[in-house]
Amino acid sequence: MREVQHRSEPAFPERVYLYNCRIFDVYRRGVVTLAILADTDSNWRPNQYERQALGCRARLDFPICKLLDLVLNEARLRGSAEPAAAVVLANWAVQQAGRDDERRLALKWDLTRRLFEIGLKKADILELYRLIDWLMKLPPGLEARFRQQVCEYERQQNMPYVTSMVCR
Repeated sequence: MREVQHRSEPAFPERVYLYNCRIFDVYRRGVVTLAILADTDSNWRPNQYERQALGCRARLDFPICKLLDLVLNEARLRGSAEPAAAVVLANWAVQQAGRDDERRLALKWDLTRRLFEIGLKKADILELYRLIDWLMKLPPGLEARFRQQVCEYERQQNMPYVTSMVCR
């Protein structure tokens, strides 16, 4: 089981515990639980849930992957051809941009251009582009500008990967 959490939430460890128990209950197999923490609070690191009643104790310890830890070495991520690096950078870009739509446009363009430049296969570029597009929604006017940037870049590079999705 995996859980991606975008904000600190006191009930999160209990929910992870309940998911783990329910999956075990249905499939009667060991469950591996990993929490991916995509929030902005560097101090929030829930990795266990425990409850006790009348001498009975239930506890779940689970590993976490804190995306903020990964962006500490942003240059390494930017140089990586691993698709996961693009996902981490997209999440980081959303956090950096906040409500600044112009900044989001610039960061979205930078990440999309990187997909072309790191030498990924067409199918991988399309999947990652869909995720980045979902994470980094833009208002209609800026979305049109973004699409124009992508179309122009693809024409210049003769790489029509995303064109079928954004150039109409």
